[in-house]
Amino acid sequence: MWINLKEKDCLCCEYNLRKYFEKTNDFIEKHLKKNNILIYSSNGYEYSTCILLAYFMNKNQWLFKTA
Repeated sequence: MWINLKEKDCLCCEYNLRKYFEKTNDFIEKHLKKNNILIYSSNGYEYSTCILLAYFMNKNQWLFKTA
């Protein structure tokens, strides 16, 4: 899966990744059942960490502080 962030996704100089969480959570869940997956950000930012954190929070019903 590739998420191409564009300037319109920018919110206060940070990308608004929330709109991708449902799609990425579904992708992660589906592919973890079959294989290992690698989640990374090619630009050096921690966007991949945000995606993974959102997945764990959703899957385990965690609040941000718990995650």
